[in-house]
Amino acid sequence: MSSQDRYFPRQQSDRYNPLARLLRLPVLSLSGIRFKVHISLVLFVAFTLLVSVAPGYTVGHRIASMGILCVVLVLHEMAHCLAARLCGGYPETVVICPVGGLVDPATPEKPSATFTARAAGPVLNLVLLTVAAGLLHRFYQIEVPLSLRESLLAPGDWSMPQFYIWYVYVTSAALLLLNLLPIYPLDGAHLLQTLLWPVLGYGKSLLVTTHVAIAASILAGAQGFYMKSWLLVGTMVACGLYSLQQRGRIKMVGISSFSEYDIDTRRGRRRRWSRLARWRVKRQMRLEEKELAHLDTILDKVQHQGLRSLNLRERHLLRRATRRYRQREGVG
Repeated sequence: MSSQDRYFPRQQSDRYNPLARLLRLPVLSLSGIRFKVHISLVLFVAFTLLVSVAPGYTVGHRIASMGILCVVLVLHEMAHCLAARLCGGYPETVVICPVGGLVDPATPEKPSATFTARAAGPVLNLVLLTVAAGLLHRFYQIEVPLSLRESLLAPGDWSMPQFYIWYVYVTSAALLLLNLLPIYPLDGAHLLQTLLWPVLGYGKSLLVTTHVAIAASILAGAQGFYMKSWLLVGTMVACGLYSLQQRGRIKMVGISSFSEYDIDTRRGRRRRWSRLARWRVKRQMRLEEKELAHLDTILDKVQHQGLRSLNLRERHLLRRATRRYRQREGVG
């Protein structure tokens, strides 16, 4: 998951909202970035450790899977922060949730910088699952499942390396698939918004993305209900409510209030239009120079042979040049 939109900063709301401060527990600080844990992650880990959600899901499986989940989540968010810093951003606080985190990268207001910062997390998950799958296949002759609906219990026990590599693969694959959904506050919605930003403008792209996010959360929740995956249903309900809240904020402040973010995206378009305008001006100047050369020939002809010696095309050119001269000089 990637950042919230900077137009609605969390820091001010946390300062005056005791409930928001209670739901985010400070944990550690790395490279000047404060990591906080959302209370939902604490409840999710506690529930998983106490309740066996599948046959054979022993205490060792639970501890290993939840520990690797927390590590992969931290790496996911660190990838967002490092990519944001490479793009000129200055992230300060990260709030880690069960499906990712909330981080404000504070990147420059450009679609390319924002896209890079928000795509770093899924790219890291893709690298982790690829490396884990390669290690399992190369050294342990274990074929990873193509579908996460298959048995996800790690082979062997907690004393074997493939036991942990397996959960790195499963966790990274689940986070990658989930964060590619175009639903707020997952990475997929932010990536979609940055792709629409140069075309529709910042404010309109936000509004369109929230509508897509609401529809996608309903569809994904229905799929989870059909599969009887109550964890997916609960996640989609929370994401759908978040998307509705995001839509309400955008409606409240108005799309026109985001117009300042469209300056950089339109600069290239203005540059292209200016090049076209310069080409038109040069072309017009060349045509006028050619007409002037032809006009000199016509005036010489009129001086030596008289006005009646001009043909129809020469008369039309002389009349047009006279009209243009009068307009420039302000003559009626």
